[in-house]
Amino acid sequence: MKTIFRYFYGIFTGGLLTYQFYFWFLFPVFAGLPNITYWQAIGLSSFLYLFNQIKAVDLVAVKEHEDNDMVVYGSLILPWIVLGMGYITHLIIK
Repeated sequence: MKTIFRYFYGIFTGGLLTYQFYFWFLFPVFAGLPNITYWQAIGLSSFLYLFNQIKAVDLVAVKEHEDNDMVVYGSLILPWIVLGMGYITHLIIK
């Protein structure tokens, strides 16, 4: 059950990161790009995951170290750290 939660958590946070980074970094540079919704960002994030095998939450490491709280908490907090760093970068280049 924990693995399923982590999987969906990774999907939704990956979609959030894709959505925010799209409007912060891609949209201002390429003004002709259409707006996307949050659900389209989740689809785009999942699409990139399929073809590039990028994992927001490393399920293999979590399974191997189920008792290791650092792996679990790290996989839960990492998307928010990336979002914060992206926001700081957005403020700097704005």
